[in-house]
Amino acid sequence: SSALTPVNSPVAGTISGLGSVIVNGVRYETIGASVVDADESHTISTPLGLGMTVSIDPLTSSATTAGTIYIQTGIKGNTASVDTTAKTLNVAGLPVTTDSTTFIVNSSGLAGTFAALADNLNVEVYGLPQTDGTFKATRIEIEATAQTVQLVGTVSNLNTANKTFSLGGGSNTVTVTYSGAS
Repeated sequence: SSALTPVNSPVAGTISGLGSVIVNGVRYETIGASVVDADESHTISTPLGLGMTVSIDPLTSSATTAGTIYIQTGIKGNTASVDTTAKTLNVAGLPVTTDSTTFIVNSSGLAGTFAALADNLNVEVYGLPQTDGTFKATRIEIEATAQTVQLVGTVSNLNTANKTFSLGGGSNTVTVTYSGAS
C-alpha cells in the first residue's frame, strides 16, 4: 500500500466532539492517524478528549481525514487561589480562567465540575493564552501524580539585556530568565 502524505495546511483548535474528532466545527476521521505530543515530538497512545487543544495535518487524499494529530498541552503544575465563585485559579503561578464550556476531568478520568478543583492539586490545563496575560482553559485534568511544571503564555516585559520576560497578568506573573535556555 502507498503511504498518504499530509497536506501542508494544518488545522488548529479545540476538540469539541468525538467519535472521530470535531475541530472548529469540522469532523476529521482519525482511524490510522498518528497522535503526537507536540511538545516532546513522540507518538502517544493517550485517548483524545473533549477540550484538548490540537493541530491536525489532514491527508492529501482527504481534507477531512487526519494524518497526524498533534496534542498541544498547556500549563502544568500545582493549583492555588482556586475561586469557586469566579471559577478562576492559578496554575504554576499563572492566572487561569474558565467558562461553562471548560471540561474538568478528575484523576480517574471521569468528567467533573469546577467544585472538584482545590488548592495544591496537580493539573494539566489545555487552552489558549489571552492578550491580558490569563490562560483560557478549555480542559483541566486533575493528575494523580506531580507533573513537570510547564508554562504557556503571552510574553510581556521582554528585557533582552537581562534576558528575562514575564508571563501572566496583573499580580499573577512569572518572570522567566532565558539566558541558559536553548
